[in-house]
Order: sequence, then structure tokens, then C-alpha cells
Amino acid sequence: MLDTVSLATLGLLHDLGKLYQRAHWGHPPEELSDWSHPAYTAWVIGRHRGLFERAGLEPFWLARTAARHHEGWRDKPQYQPQTPEEWCVALADTYASRERLNAQSLERALFAPRFGQPAETGLVRAMALGR
Repeated sequence: MLDTVSLATLGLLHDLGKLYQRAHWGHPPEELSDWSHPAYTAWVIGRHRGLFERAGLEPFWLARTAARHHEGWRDKPQYQPQTPEEWCVALADTYASRERLNAQSLERALFAPRFGQPAETGLVRAMALGR
């Protein structure tokens, strides 16, 4: 099932569970025994399987593949990628995380020392001052 639409959908949905995880913080749905965001992702896709079926996507495959995007989680092998599709999502997730970390590091290096404040405050201030 390796096609462009499916991979793009996986890329968009793989962290959907984070939204639901935070919305249910401290009160997870009873049917979830694992409260990690990949478990929530699979749960959400399963709950809305009709939507994915109408879009021509197989919900079980989509849920399993979207949830398996953390190659570093040795204590939770059910979320480690095993297929080419799962590795595509895992690699994209890793690259996106690094991009965010690199941007935060650059922001801190450029703006925080200049104003002696946290990077976010320094950046906002620098933008306001046109620097």
C-alpha cells in the first residue's frame, strides 16, 4: 500500500494522538491500556475508521503504520517501525524533530544572549525592534 496519498496521510496523522492525549490528560479512554501518543493515534484512527474507509484508506493498516514511528522506544517495541512505510514516517518524524531543535538552538544563540532573556522573549523583542 505504498503510494503517495497514503504516505502523505501518514505524515499528517502520525502525531494526531498527541492532541487527544493532551485533551484526555489524566482521564484516558477506558479502552486504552497504553497512554502514549502513538497508542492514542491508533485509537483515534480506529474510532473514525468510517472516515478513512470513505477516503479509500484501510484504517487498520493506517492506524498500525502511523503508530509505529518511534525507532528509539526500546521499551515499547509495538511502536518501532518494521515496514518501509513505517520507516518513512519514522524518518520524517525524526527529521522534523531535528529541524525544530535546530531552529530553537539557532534562536537561542541569536537572540537570548543579546537581551539576556529566554530565547522566545528575545526573539519577540528583536522582531518588535526591527532587528
